[in-house]
Amino acid sequence: MRPLVRRVSMAERPDLVRPVPGRRAAVAVPVVSHPRWGESLVVTRRTEVNGHTGGRMTNAGDIVLFGGSIEAGETASEAALRELGEESGTISLLGDLRIGEHLGTWVTEAGFLVDGFAVALPDRFVVLARPEPREVAEIAYLPVSQVRAAQVQPTYHRVDARDHYLGDEAAVEFESPTIRVRHPGSSECWMLWGLAGFMVARWRVRSR
Repeated sequence: MRPLVRRVSMAERPDLVRPVPGRRAAVAVPVVSHPRWGESLVVTRRTEVNGHTGGRMTNAGDIVLFGGSIEAGETASEAALRELGEESGTISLLGDLRIGEHLGTWVTEAGFLVDGFAVALPDRFVVLARPEPREVAEIAYLPVSQVRAAQVQPTYHRVDARDHYLGDEAAVEFESPTIRVRHPGSSECWMLWGLAGFMVARWRVRSR
């Protein structure tokens, strides 16, 4: 028997998705001047396997933002910058990164309360950046002109079943802002959804 599928709209989301105490995280929405593509939003593609645990990576293969859990003694903005440095191999640039506007908060389906921040990167980031192989399969540069031109379309996406939603056999699709960008250097359509879609949509409004 196939599992029940329930769709949760953005309006219903606050009633079902709530932060779990102690689960705090932060993400960066970084922009850099790319030598070929011009002003570009920098995103990552998740690995399929979590290099730390050997298990399947959360959001395996998805296009996501740099980010992770806030460590003891850190502010949210400090965590966003540290995660950006760690996941791109550019810790040496941390002193040159410029934190920008706080873009808002998003509660993930796992109960993390996530703060997002705009970040301005120095040009040499493009030369130095390398994916952290345990978490990041690829770093991509999406031209800001393409990101701004793309429509923000609320779309439903499947999320791993969890018993605190509908039971062990339940499958849940959550509606979230979704942005599809076709990179000029590839025929592939890059899709930002969930946390990434929300933060980039906020960034587009705030950075005009």
